[in-house]
Amino acid sequence: MINDEMAKVLRKLTQLAFCFIAVIDSGKHEGVGKEQVVSHIERGTIFEFLAGFQDIAGWGLGSLSEDDKRHLLGEWQSMSNAIESQRKFGVSDNGICLLSAYVIEGIQGRTFSKKLWPGPDPW
Repeated sequence: MINDEMAKVLRKLTQLAFCFIAVIDSGKHEGVGKEQVVSHIERGTIFEFLAGFQDIAGWGLGSLSEDDKRHLLGEWQSMSNAIESQRKFGVSDNGICLLSAYVIEGIQGRTFSKKLWPGPDPW
């Protein structure tokens, strides 16, 4: 059984994943490439980059606190450094697909680690 704090984090991550899936389905941001997203993750500017997209900023990022974003950044930096996205997720080009995969991987990781924020602090 999960505690209330974990349930809250999992709901936020699920909402973020649904937002990314909806954005992919809309086709609005097909030009956002994987390398562009990885670059923003590595530089620590991914949330500022995503805030420029109104559909993502309002729905997907709206429930995340600054502390949540800091933890997610560290988690995503670790994933971008350690995971070959084509091999593990089947993502080779689309940056929003990559973010969706990272969120889903993070949800899955929490089921194994039982940690709210299993990733390291951001670089």
